[in-house]
Amino acid sequence: MNSPDEPIGSSGEEERVEGGEGEVASERHSAVGGVIRRLWGVVSGVVLLIGIGAMLGTILGLGNRYNHILDLMSNFRLIYAEILVLSVIVMGLRQRWFWSSLMLLCLLINLGFIAPLYLPAAKSVANATVEEGARGLRLLHVNVHNRNMDYEQVGKLMEESDADLIFLQEVNTWWLMNLEGYFEGYDLHTPRPRSDAFGIAMFVKRGQSDEFKLIDAGLADMTGGYNIPAIEATVRVQGQTYSVLSLHTLPPIVPMDVRTWAGSYASVRNEQLVRAFEWARNQPFPPVLIGDLNATPFSHPLSELMNPEGEVPVLVYSQQGWGYAGTWPAQFPSWLRLPLDHCLVSPKLSAVDRRLGPQIGSDHLPLYVEILPLERMNERLPPLPGR
Repeated sequence: MNSPDEPIGSSGEEERVEGGEGEVASERHSAVGGVIRRLWGVVSGVVLLIGIGAMLGTILGLGNRYNHILDLMSNFRLIYAEILVLSVIVMGLRQRWFWSSLMLLCLLINLGFIAPLYLPAAKSVANATVEEGARGLRLLHVNVHNRNMDYEQVGKLMEESDADLIFLQEVNTWWLMNLEGYFEGYDLHTPRPRSDAFGIAMFVKRGQSDEFKLIDAGLADMTGGYNIPAIEATVRVQGQTYSVLSLHTLPPIVPMDVRTWAGSYASVRNEQLVRAFEWARNQPFPPVLIGDLNATPFSHPLSELMNPEGEVPVLVYSQQGWGYAGTWPAQFPSWLRLPLDHCLVSPKLSAVDRRLGPQIGSDHLPLYVEILPLERMNERLPPLPGR
């Protein structure tokens, strides 16, 4: 019953208003939930498509020995793995067990290629210290990019590196002229500037002594007629002699005839790698190969040479034990770069320092390596349990 002062019917109207507001709020929540569900469906669908693409790249890349296009696809192992991690999580949340299982399998395939780069190259390196006073061969490799004009950045990097040998790739006459002001600590040796992307030059540290001495250096051709220069040098550091080769291979994605897409620079790149390994095999001193090899550790032509069947490898990765270390494209975040720049060393040698340099305006990051004979490294006993 209504009070005398309360208008007849007001209570019912309020209830209807409150009920209407509740219905509106419910509809709003329902609409928001519908939008979220649709958005989640779109996102998971996109992730599924990208994940399928990563799976295809993973599987097709396993056939890299048969075709250079498939070999190109094998270079993106880390990127495939990153995509598949996300895909496995999203498909698991969506309870799409078929897809999540396939993606997990492909993820494990990629991790099988990547994980060895984080393991020591030899058991003797895993628990080792450098002899007191031991000094390794210090190398700096820089692909400057022939269209880059940030000469100051490269010059400062050279000054601060304290490297024994500095190899510059893609240098032209302008590069050598503009770097003259930074030559104070180095002598220019064996320059071969070019207007294309295959100029090369070596800088040798001044003040040679028993600690470091350049014995010999000169140009070499690893292409068998394509006239792409490389530089070979023989140096001695603390009584240890090394043979060093700086090589820049052709990019495997460029066709020899752009009109018909006939042929590929991949075959020339592969020939350069084969000749470089033959060079290493014939050296009287422990060999070191450094440069922009335009191949990742997952590329078949390089991995085949690094892992010969039934033979002791002539070269091993200085990268092994130091991780993935992508160098190209330098402008990309580290998790999207490919490791195209390498320092490969004799199994008798090991990298005691290996790091990438800063961005210098090039599309490649510089690579600094200090190399020491394994015999100059003392094996260290592992600590006792509980200590």
